[in-house]
Parts: sequence; C-alpha cells; structure tokens
Amino acid sequence: MTLRHSRDGSEQDARRATATLRSACRTAVEQGFPLPRGALIWAQWAGDRGAWAEAVEAAELGLAHQETSVRTQLVRAHKEAAAAELGWLSCLGAYAYAQLGDTAAAAVIVERGLAAMLSEALEREPADLGRLADAGRGDLVRRYHDHTHAIAELAALLDPSNEGVRRPGTPAAAGQWTEPLKRRREALKGLIDEIRAVDGFGEFLKPPSLEDISAAAETQPLVYLLVTPWGGLALTVERGKDRPGHVELPLSRDLAGLLAAHLLSSNGPALLRAIGVITAALWTGAMKPVLLAMADHRAITLIPAGTLSFLPFHAARGSANLQPAPDDTYALDLMRLTYAPNARTLSQAARRARGQRSRETRRPTRLLAIDDPEPDTAPLRTDAEMTAALRRFPDHIRLRGGEATAARTLEHLPACDVLHFACHGVVSLLSPLESSLRLSGGEHLKLDTLMDTRINARLSVLSACSTHVSGIQSSYESVNLSSAFLVIGAAGVVASQWQVPDEATNLLMAAFYDCWEEDVEPSEALRRAQLWLRNITNQELRESFPDTVGPGPSGTVPRLLWLGTKPYTHPYFWAGFTYTGS
Repeated sequence: MTLRHSRDGSEQDARRATATLRSACRTAVEQGFPLPRGALIWAQWAGDRGAWAEAVEAAELGLAHQETSVRTQLVRAHKEAAAAELGWLSCLGAYAYAQLGDTAAAAVIVERGLAAMLSEALEREPADLGRLADAGRGDLVRRYHDHTHAIAELAALLDPSNEGVRRPGTPAAAGQWTEPLKRRREALKGLIDEIRAVDGFGEFLKPPSLEDISAAAETQPLVYLLVTPWGGLALTVERGKDRPGHVELPLSRDLAGLLAAHLLSSNGPALLRAIGVITAALWTGAMKPVLLAMADHRAITLIPAGTLSFLPFHAARGSANLQPAPDDTYALDLMRLTYAPNARTLSQAARRARGQRSRETRRPTRLLAIDDPEPDTAPLRTDAEMTAALRRFPDHIRLRGGEATAARTLEHLPACDVLHFACHGVVSLLSPLESSLRLSGGEHLKLDTLMDTRINARLSVLSACSTHVSGIQSSYESVNLSSAFLVIGAAGVVASQWQVPDEATNLLMAAFYDCWEEDVEPSEALRRAQLWLRNITNQELRESFPDTVGPGPSGTVPRLLWLGTKPYTHPYFWAGFTYTGS
C-alpha cells in the first residue's frame, strides 16, 4: 500500500497503510511481538509525505520497542540488529519533532537513541548489574536475568522467523504465549524501579530528560548534528535557554555518507586530497550555519550522529577551493570545538573533571607514558612528545619498548591520572570491539579488554592512528577507543580520525604539553597546539627542536626558502586529532 501510494497518490491507500502500520507497531510494543523494521518503514514513509506528527509517532513507538528488544535479546547478533534501529529512528524522530516546532522533544529523542546505542554496544548494562551484585543485591540481578531470558524465549516463540528456536510442534502465533509475555514485561518494569531505588543506581536504564541534557551544557553549549533523507539538522542546547534551538543544514545524508567513505578509504597522497575536499564541504554543509548560530560562544561541544561521527568538523574550511591554502580560515580558528558521543557520557566526564579539580593540587599529577612499544619492528618518532610530557609530569611511569606489555599497562592504568599512548593504533571497522593499541611483543590492548578496566584519569592521550574512528555498522557508530576511555573513567580523550603522520604528531604532542598550563583546559591546549603547528616555519621548528628537525638544504637560496616555509599548513598534518569529553 505504501508503494502504491507513492506511485498513484491514493489517499485511501495512505489511510489504510497508516492504520495497518500503527496497529502493528502498537501491538508489538504492548504485547512484545517482533517488529523487524516496521516502525522504521513507517517513519520514513510518513516523513516522505511531510506527515511529521505521524513520523514522530512511528519513531517513538519504534524506539520503545527496540529499547526493550535490546535488553531482552539473548543472541548478540539480534541485539545488534535492534540497536542499529535505535540511532536511525532517533534521528528521524528528531527531525520530525523539529519540523513540528518541538525542539525539546527533538533533543531528547536523539539523545535517547545515542545513549542507548553506546551503552548497548559497550555492554554497560552487564557492568551495572555486576556493581549491583557487588553491592549485595544479587537477588535483584538474578531476578533481572530470569525476566530478560524469559521475555527473549517467549518473544522467540511468537516470531515466525525463529523456526530453529521454537520447540517442535509449537504454533508460531500460539495465543497462550501472549499473556505470559505481557506479564513478564510488566514484571521487568517493576524490577527496574526496584533497582533504581537502590543507593547509587537511580540512573539504571533511565531514559534521558531535557534537564539531563541541559545539565551537560552547563560549561559550554551542545550541538547535536544529524542527517536524514529529508535534510540535515543541528540542535543547539544552551545554558539558561528554556528550549533548544535548531538550524537546518544543507548537508544531505547521501553526501555525508560519501564524505565518510572517502575519508575511510583514502591513504597516502589520496588522503591529503580527500581531506581537502571534505573540509571544504563541511564548511558549507554544516559548520558555517552552526558557527553563525553560536557566534556568541567561545566553545561548543559537537555530538554528531551516524556517519557524521567520522568527519572532522573542527577542521571545516571556509574556502571553495578543493585544496587548502595557507591563509584559509578553519572552524577552530573561530571557536573551540570538542566532541562527545552523547550528553549522558559527557555529564559523567564533567563530574570526573570537577572531581580532579577539587583535589588539593587542582592538577593531574601522575603520568603513565607508553613509549614506542615496537622500536625494532615498527619504530615511531616520539622524542619531542616524550620530552615534553615527562617534563610536564615529573611524577611518571614510562614503559618503553619491551617494557610496554599489556599486563604492565593494565596494572598501572588505575594509578595514573594522565595516560599517554605513543604507539600504533589498529581500527576494526566491522568489529570495533577488536580495535586496539599495539603494545610490545605483538600484544594488542583491545577495546573489549579495556571495558573490564576502571580508571580515574583527567586525560587519556591516544597518540596513535585512527583511535577516534568508529565501526561502520549502525549499531557501532559511536564505538571507538576514544569513547571507550571515556566510559571506563577518563574525563577527556585526545584521539585521531585518520592515519596521522609520525613526525607531525611528535611535534603536535610536544606543543600540546607545552600549552597545557595551569589555567588552560586540555581541549584549549590541543587547539593552541594545532594552530601552532599549522603556522610554524621550518626556521622556528629548527630553533625549538634542533634535535628533531633536520638542518634543511645547504645552498643559500634553497635554505632561505626552506627556512621561511610552513611545512604543516595542510590539515592532514594538524587536524587529525580531536578532543572528546570535558
């Protein structure tokens, strides 16, 4: 009926299709029936017709259903399928809410999807249940598992696609399973309320509110960025304002996908060309209207959804030329731009940062430095960054070369409040939980291993390649080493969006630690270091780092030309690193 309406424009078909989809979605939510893509199809079809209220209804029903499905699925693949719809439904719902003028609901629904996806992908719910058991409430944990397993089994009995799960001779639509499933779902809701009543667990599986989002914007405004089939949207959340603002963006979903694919698939000289094209497109497609809307602020936090999480918005370039020029203006020239996977994670990071500042010293004091773990097989140039980092933190633990094993690294992580990894990074686009930092002896510190660790760090610096690159599957769109360090206890993370060049990274990190002074936030220190690297000449580099930068050509004229050259003006050299968190 939806296809026939799209072809013929029959209003009767539209009414019948809407009634059918609404009935299916409501029944699925109320009774727990499977609903593969039903709400997503309805929301997209409604938006295509400009029926925004209907698109909102579809997105809300779909989110309610998928949130429960994610919690109660027993098979990882089924969880991922449910989680994949969360992000997409939340973006469709946010755009539809904005068209209706309800920007508060738009911000809440997109935060709801992003927070749920990250929590599920990094399996935070089992970690919370582990804490609950440690708190002496193993009875609640056992009841929770009993309910979720029973719901998953009952839902499988009602799903005609699960022939391998259903017991032999059991009808696919057996009516006797409907009421038990409803009772189990209601019992699970009641149990969740019991868990929230336990001290320290008030936020367990609690959906975000506008108040939660506004609290995350206490120190600097938030800007959600999203794209849909109908257009792009920025939702701005500012302290003291009753409701979020919204800015329509000319960036389309298709163009955003192409830009992300171009960045991920390029390397070598092609990567420089790709970055030139991408930074120019991001200016007109997103950052120019956002910067104009937020012109009264000196800093904002960007929360990009979906494929936008791959893109370097801080390096959006105000030029129509496909290749950068030395005098180009970039977004970070005008404003400090940081990132966050969602408002909830940002609020947790901000609490850690405040806790760090409330200490007597008010500054991080102890550094763990992982320095070039593979000097024989894959050596890195780390002399300048290590000198600056160790000078900045006299109290440090330095694991160099063969000393930097996974066991020793994990042993020291909890005891240090600044973590610096100068090593190689490995990104797994299809299985981001396998993304890792390479250590000595061919060992890998994998993302999923990190999730079993707890730290209390003001900052984690991941001076390695592609440490801020997420998985390409929708269910993993915000899962990377950067977000993992935030979740396990870092207040802020410096990480990279592509294969960063060795020599430029060495200099950038040295400048970062020199810029990170008493009253300078680490995000501002990174910005200053990036501006410095972009504008530095060979002569100035030679004077500052005589042991790192060579003498240049010997001839008089070639040497004079070389001394005045700015070798790192292209954003490939300085813009690869982002700051995520507080």
